[in-house]
Amino acid sequence: MFELSFQKEQNEFDSTPHFKFLEEVLKEKTPTVLPEKGSPYPWMGKLEDERLAIQNERTGANCWTEMHSSFLRKINQAGFNPESIAMIGTGKDAILIPDAFIFPKVKKATVIELMPDKIAGAKETLKNDNFNLDSVDFISGNAAEELPKLGKFDVIDTQLFEQHLFKKPPFLTPEDKKENFPTFEKLLKARVDALKPGGLLTTSDLIINEWRTVPTEGFEDDPEVQELIKKGELFIHGDEEKKVPGFIKLGWDARGASAWKSGDEIVEAITNASQGKLKFLPELSMVCDRDYKEPSNRARINTETAYIVAMIAFAVQTALMTHKKALESQPDNLPLKGIVENLSRGAEFLHDKGSEYIEMLKDERISVIIPPMHYLAFQKNN
Repeated sequence: MFELSFQKEQNEFDSTPHFKFLEEVLKEKTPTVLPEKGSPYPWMGKLEDERLAIQNERTGANCWTEMHSSFLRKINQAGFNPESIAMIGTGKDAILIPDAFIFPKVKKATVIELMPDKIAGAKETLKNDNFNLDSVDFISGNAAEELPKLGKFDVIDTQLFEQHLFKKPPFLTPEDKKENFPTFEKLLKARVDALKPGGLLTTSDLIINEWRTVPTEGFEDDPEVQELIKKGELFIHGDEEKKVPGFIKLGWDARGASAWKSGDEIVEAITNASQGKLKFLPELSMVCDRDYKEPSNRARINTETAYIVAMIAFAVQTALMTHKKALESQPDNLPLKGIVENLSRGAEFLHDKGSEYIEMLKDERISVIIPPMHYLAFQKNN
């Protein structure tokens, strides 16, 4: 199963099988798991397992794990000592769950996860690590529906969460209900309502627009590398004049989700959506933004960029399937036809150009920049 310790150095890692796997995924052009009840997470199954395998091979001191621990430890050291905590989401590796017990008074953590197979994997991982499973209540379901049933918490913790939530749900068929879709506003309200007065909402997200392809040290002046970099940047960020949609804009916009441009943007979105019930606490917040002039902070392959190309391609395919379903019941809906056509072109772009990008990452002269991660703390008004 997926272990909680990380040993291997970057130069020991053989990325060849992983690149081969991603190429096979992109050839499929079909999500590994179809969405249920409006889930925006269609990239489960083998793709998620592969991500965890990469993470557990490649991760040491990093923005995903140790930074999260440091964030909660900083909150505790500042004098906040909660007794109850809910964590929204878990991976099969359960890597963040032990952090709940950084707070000495927490005896049991509540973990809410949409996907049952993630809960099963988390339980197996914790059991294999001799972790006390009685100290965790696992709840399978949509957090917006489950939180109101559970009483109030001192802390509600989330990671890599806000950017995947719908700011607007996908196009709905007459049979669908808007409530089925976990929108940003709906899930934020559920979390705020489930906090005790004075309680903390902790959240973190990648500033995905900072994703960059860069030359590996020593190849900055190589003309061939410069051309490859241009292709990589075009794929990631697009070009409005050339009418190239770009991976980030297409991947997030197609789902009605948010590719954050800055930590300030996340703070503004959360405080505004809370309707004045949450106050941002900058003194408790943190950012993992490494100095990428240092070779040790660059990698040809990492957890963010190693699988996300295929993940977003699946997400766009799922959005396309949702809209096609709607079009079947509304065949004369011209705006909907236009959406389906655009998504079809976008899906082709991601699969075709995604394969080129993965091929480029095999070149040792090319590195990628891991986007900065912002850890943000908000307190509910008394």
